[in-house]
This record gives sequence, C-alpha cells and structure tokens, in this order.
Amino acid sequence: MARSWRWLRRSPRWPGSRGHGRRDYSHLPEREEIHDVPEDQRACPRCGSEYARFGEETCEQVEWEVRLIRVVHRRPTYRRTCRCPGVPGVIAAPPPAKAITGGRFATGFLARLLVEKFAVARPAHRIAAALSFDGMEVSDGTLAGCSPRWRRWNVFAAVEGKDSHR
Repeated sequence: MARSWRWLRRSPRWPGSRGHGRRDYSHLPEREEIHDVPEDQRACPRCGSEYARFGEETCEQVEWEVRLIRVVHRRPTYRRTCRCPGVPGVIAAPPPAKAITGGRFATGFLARLLVEKFAVARPAHRIAAALSFDGMEVSDGTLAGCSPRWRRWNVFAAVEGKDSHR
C-alpha cells in the first residue's frame, strides 16, 4: 500500500524523528515567585486535619522587562569649620560624568537609543512612542537631537599623526 503524503501538511517534521527540544535559558537572571495555597485552605474541609507538605511543582517563564528609571545623583556639600586661609570654604564630590554635557540622558540610555536608531533602524517617532508606553513622554525631536551630538563627538576626535580634525 502506498504511503499518503497528506501528513506533511500537518507536521513540519518526519514522523518519529527527534525534534530540537526546548532551548536552555538558564543563563538569564532569575526571579523566583512562590505561589502558595492560602493557609485557611490547607486543611481537609470534612475533618479539619491539615495537609502535609509533599513537594512542589515548578514551571519557568521568560519575562521581558523594560525598566525606565530616574537616577537622582545627590552630592552632599560640606562647609569648613575653621578659619584657615587658602582652604576652600565649601567642598562637594565631583558631578557624575555625562556623555553629553548638560544632557539629561544617561550613557546607557543613549547607547540603547543608538542601537534602536541605527542598528534596528527605528525612526525617532517610533522610539518616542515605545517610550511613552513605558511612562516616559519625550518628543522625537529630543531623541533625534541626541544622535548628531554623538556623531560629532566621534568625528572630531584627536587622532595621533593628524594635524586637523578632518
């Protein structure tokens, strides 16, 4: 009897062959959540004797978290209590380094913006829309204005053996 090839429409692989199985995501960071039976339900509804712990069932899910956070840098200031000449009256820790002087976005944010804009080729208005879903309202002009500064920063770097920045 001739074998029917109709099963090919239903199954993408040969019957009886091994598949590739599930991928291993054990390298990802882990967050454990415990879902326990409420304490008032851990007893027999008829006689009232408590259930004994027997083991546990586990399952894994991969979650995609996008976190936008506002980092507040606090720099305590100290004033001098003596009258020594030539010593500064007030001192404070230096401000954190910024990729764009006076800019509001952190280096990690700008790196992600450059990946989105140039590696993934997302336009600025789509990046702004994606950020608004995560609670950050920003104009696409503000995002677009960040990348030319990065390009200028890379182009006008001093290179040894060259007398100009061209």
